[in-house]
Amino acid sequence: MLVLALAPAAQARQPMAKGTWARLPPAPSAAALVGSRAAVWTGKQLIVFGRIGTPGAMRNAAFSYAPATGRWRTLSPPRGDSGSYEGSTSAVWTGKRMLVWGPLTALSYDPATNVWRRIPTARFLAGAPSPLVVWTGREMITWGGGCCGEASRTGGAYDPATGKWRQLAEAPIAAQQGPTGVWTGRELIILPGRDIGDRPTGGAAYDPAKDTWRKIASPPRERLGPTAVWDGRELLVVGGVGPPDPKTGNRKLASIPLAYDPATNRWRSLSPMDNGAYGRAFSAVVWSGKALLLWGGETQAQGRYTLTTHGLAYDPRANRWSQLPTAPLLPRLNPVAAWTGKALLVWGGDPLLEGIVGSLGAPDSWPFMDGATYTPSA
Repeated sequence: MLVLALAPAAQARQPMAKGTWARLPPAPSAAALVGSRAAVWTGKQLIVFGRIGTPGAMRNAAFSYAPATGRWRTLSPPRGDSGSYEGSTSAVWTGKRMLVWGPLTALSYDPATNVWRRIPTARFLAGAPSPLVVWTGREMITWGGGCCGEASRTGGAYDPATGKWRQLAEAPIAAQQGPTGVWTGRELIILPGRDIGDRPTGGAAYDPAKDTWRKIASPPRERLGPTAVWDGRELLVVGGVGPPDPKTGNRKLASIPLAYDPATNRWRSLSPMDNGAYGRAFSAVVWSGKALLLWGGETQAQGRYTLTTHGLAYDPRANRWSQLPTAPLLPRLNPVAAWTGKALLVWGGDPLLEGIVGSLGAPDSWPFMDGATYTPSA
């Protein structure tokens, strides 16, 4: 049963951002990508990879959308079928190809030829679910991941020019099941998390040019499961859950975002989202070049996890949040998102279901297949 409980309007909500939404045309009828979805923006089109079917009988599928023409295209079937979709699949754009990496998938896609190829795997990578994956401009780096009482602290770097992997130096932090991190242009920053024993792991930064790690300072507030973007100077960390309540042990969705400056190894707290009324999780978050744009996800209201209908924009220069105009979409979890150079593009996502409300894992559900673009006013 679909639950569309919505968060009530916040008192004294932040001012409204200027801009307009426009619905995307319908996606192909077969684009009901179940479970984990991975997407890249190529500069001209959004490419979405996922799996179609039911647990135990899944097959890979991919689609693309070009805003210039307003058209969707069904791509050639990605190689390999997947009997399961446990763990997330990630994708990066190299400038020429889409690399898709996950516990069941190792593929390269060339849009110019519409051809998929398998990429080699590395023996030292055990195929842990939900690893962190980033593109450095030369290599795809993956680190960590895990499920079901196990986690990895092994990392690897794949160079598509040579088709070879190399193992990263050992990280100075404990393994994380679902690490969060961002490439800054120089380093991979992995945020502090928790190990499988629920102990803090600390965070670290990896320099691929030197194959070296350094520990980073601890944030002023703990965050688990946040989303992070790089604004060119700082790592902006939004959403996720905060520290446990000393009395109950329960965690609340975090409403106070954080920023980390790798040049000074310092953290700072940012202006609270929605004036501190609500936190957010499972949202689409992108960096526009001027602002962090956030849409979708779940929040908390009156002790319940609920879907939320409004998006937010954060201006780091003014340390100020604004509310986005109402999108022409139903609220959802985990939508695919991209910044096209002109607009925030969101597509797909999952509903919030009874029995799994508040779970930090993405729910298994029949997905949304619609989307929209938000274009900020100049």
